[in-house]
Amino acid sequence: SERDKLAEIGVKLNHIIVDPGSTDGSRELIESYDDKVVKLFEKDNGPADGLNKGFSKADGDILGYLNSDDILLSGSLVKVAKFFKKHSKSTDVICGAANLIGPNNEVYRVLYSDRYSPLAYAYSGCVMIQPSSFFKRDIYLKTNGFNENNKTNWDGELFVDMAQQGAKFKTITDVLSGYRVHDESITGTMST
Repeated sequence: SERDKLAEIGVKLNHIIVDPGSTDGSRELIESYDDKVVKLFEKDNGPADGLNKGFSKADGDILGYLNSDDILLSGSLVKVAKFFKKHSKSTDVICGAANLIGPNNEVYRVLYSDRYSPLAYAYSGCVMIQPSSFFKRDIYLKTNGFNENNKTNWDGELFVDMAQQGAKFKTITDVLSGYRVHDESITGTMST
């Protein structure tokens, strides 16, 4: 299993699930994991607040997160752990590629993260694929976390905040996740 492969290279894996009030059966599924995951079942003030609450429980050296409709591909966490081990002094944030997937996991195309540039980012010319992005806990703690007032691009703002704290970004071409777009997603509707 991926957890065993991570343990072989000295990496401990924790799962933290934040659910502010699902009514679609998600809570029952989450409860079925017993003590295998940390569960936060409390109201929040939107996705950024929920992420801040979840990250406050994280104690690992490398952090990442998935939104409820995205997926990690098999082996991706091992790739991330090995990359950070090999490039520990020169990397604070890595951004990989993702399969753009539909409601039934059909792959539309591959999305690649751009090389991070503050100027390009300011002009919307720099895309960081969020579910394929991972960062050191130390650089995250130098920021104020996710901005709860930002309702559509809280992850992008966090990347800017980390860059302002001196984060060193690396872009990799490995496809690490499935980034889902559908009629109800924020990306699909372009709304909050």
